[in-house]
Amino acid sequence: MHLPTEISDPETGEWIEFDEAASGSERLVWDQWRPANHDPPPSHYHPTTEERFAVREGTLVVRVDGVENRLGPGDEITVPPGTSHTSYTRDDPARFGREVVPPGQ
Repeated sequence: MHLPTEISDPETGEWIEFDEAASGSERLVWDQWRPANHDPPPSHYHPTTEERFAVREGTLVVRVDGVENRLGPGDEITVPPGTSHTSYTRDDPARFGREVVPPGQ
């Protein structure tokens, strides 16, 4: 699988670094950093894709079916296919891993 090494947003400072060695036709894996008080994208769902968040540093909020889950270092959450979700930060920045199985288009 050919992926860019890193994607960054110069306005927010957010960045994504893809793990090409761990990614393939079965899964897409990346490391992500978000600054504090990062607004959430709209809630959405993936019809056939499971998404996992694993926090390495800071605090990440993952809202799943309207329920807020505050995750700290070492915490993980898996969002099943077809489940409404979004993720964001509040007072702390967060560095976290993400994985989608199977990867979307």
